[in-house]
Amino acid sequence: MNIQATGRSPYSYSALNSMAFGSCNVAELGPDEIIAYCKAQLGSFDTRIRESFNAQNQLREISGVLSPIIGKFGASLSDGLKSEHHEFEQVDAGLTKAIELAHATPGAELRAKELRSIRENFREKTHSKDGKVFRDNVKLKTEELREMSTRLEKVQSDCGSDAQAGMLKLQSVMSERQSIIQLCTNLISTFGDSTKAIAQNVGH
Repeated sequence: MNIQATGRSPYSYSALNSMAFGSCNVAELGPDEIIAYCKAQLGSFDTRIRESFNAQNQLREISGVLSPIIGKFGASLSDGLKSEHHEFEQVDAGLTKAIELAHATPGAELRAKELRSIRENFREKTHSKDGKVFRDNVKLKTEELREMSTRLEKVQSDCGSDAQAGMLKLQSVMSERQSIIQLCTNLISTFGDSTKAIAQNVGH
C-alpha cells in the first residue's frame, strides 16, 4: 500500500521497504514515511533473528541426538556392539532423527549428507540383505565402531562451529536492528514534540 502524501516526500511504502536511508534524501521524508521505513526494516531484521535462533536451536538438538550414539559406540569399543536389547534400533532411530533435523536446518545440507552416509554404512552392517530388518547375532567390531564414532564426532563438532558462527551473525544483526531503531527514533524526534511519543514506541 502507499503512504498518504504529506507534501514532503514522493516515496511510497513499497519504495521505502526496499531502500536504505543512504539512497534517498532524508530531508524529504515525513514522519509517516520514516515510520513506514522503520517498520519494514525491523520486520526484515526480526525475520532474520528468528531464523538464526531456530537454526542454532536445531544445531544444538542435532548435537544432543548424536551424543548418546557416540557414547554407546565409545562404551562398546572393547567388546563390540551386539544386536540385543534393541541397541541397533536405538542407534538407527537416533541417526534418522539427526538427519531430519539437519534437513530442516538452513546451511546444514552437508551435515545431513554425512549423516545419511553414516546411517547407510550402519545399515549395511546390521540389516538383512533386503534392508528391512536387523539381522540376528550381529556384532559391530571395534574398528567399525571407532570409524563411525569418529565421523559422528566430526559432524557434532561442525554443528558446534556452525552454531558459534550463527551466534556471531545473530549479534551483528541485532546490533544493526538497534541502529535502525536509534536512527529512526532520532529522525522522528526532529519533527517536534508531537511525534516524540511515537518515536519512543518504535521497535516495541
